[in-house]
Amino acid sequence: MKNITLKSIILLLISLLTTSIFAQTQQKEVLIIGTMHGVPKIVKNSYRPLLKKAKNYKPEAIFVEMSRAEDTLSLQKGQPWLISFADSIRQNTRFDENKISELQGKNLNELISEEFRLLSTYYYTNLDVANARYYKYLSKYGFEGRKKPSRAENQDLSFPLAAEMRLKIVHAMDFQQDRNEYSKTARQCYIESSKDQESKAINKTLKRNTIREYLSAIVGRLAYHNNAPKTIKVYHDINSMDFRKTDCEPCKKSQSYWNKRNQMMVRNIGNEIQKIDKIKNIVIVGAGHVYGMKAFFEKEYPDIKVKLLRD
Repeated sequence: MKNITLKSIILLLISLLTTSIFAQTQQKEVLIIGTMHGVPKIVKNSYRPLLKKAKNYKPEAIFVEMSRAEDTLSLQKGQPWLISFADSIRQNTRFDENKISELQGKNLNELISEEFRLLSTYYYTNLDVANARYYKYLSKYGFEGRKKPSRAENQDLSFPLAAEMRLKIVHAMDFQQDRNEYSKTARQCYIESSKDQESKAINKTLKRNTIREYLSAIVGRLAYHNNAPKTIKVYHDINSMDFRKTDCEPCKKSQSYWNKRNQMMVRNIGNEIQKIDKIKNIVIVGAGHVYGMKAFFEKEYPDIKVKLLRD
């Protein structure tokens, strides 16, 4: 009997050791899904196929296109209302930190609507807009989600996905520090490109792409079209000014801002993935960023496997 027990213990230890080694050697990966941010009412259900795909992937961490709490400059540029809003909450609300810690330690299934609402307000005071909105979503719709589509990426994709996976947090990863500078130089670039005819070819490409969008929308495949390799390259070219064949100063500046944003988003994600103990990670971002972010991932984080929806 003793020999049998000892043998069982040894086999159990070997099994646990093997599992631990396998987990440590598993390659971390990131699936990048390109979105339309918002869609017209006529194609209001466009996020459903993306949500189905994302659920099947079973992500352990979700990264969303919102500024991080610690990146104050990005918040000031992208969501200037947030800081004053958070200050007003602090002035009028006292939080029991022990209660907050207790709620944060619970599984999502154990929380009720009022507790989701409390945590949402708390996250706002910490400038964590991603989780403030996620918990507000949970307080209003729970795990069943919205009955009618909102036509917005976070309400119809990011938050329902996180809720389905019972994830306690979503990870913000955006970089908006050069938002105003990019917008200004991009407008100047498009004006110059119209004058010197450099935009002629990309405009034709965009028209063809628009026709494909309509056809894809008719058959319920708009989301897949926006993640097709040709499509994400078109979106990249128009946003990064890569369509230019000759030098143009505002275009070069605009391109540098766009590329920097993609690079910084990738660093925000890559550094976080390296810190957290998660293998399967998903990034939900505007389709115009997918091509550039994939390139930066492969350059700066070769140990992280990059997947695209239409690979």
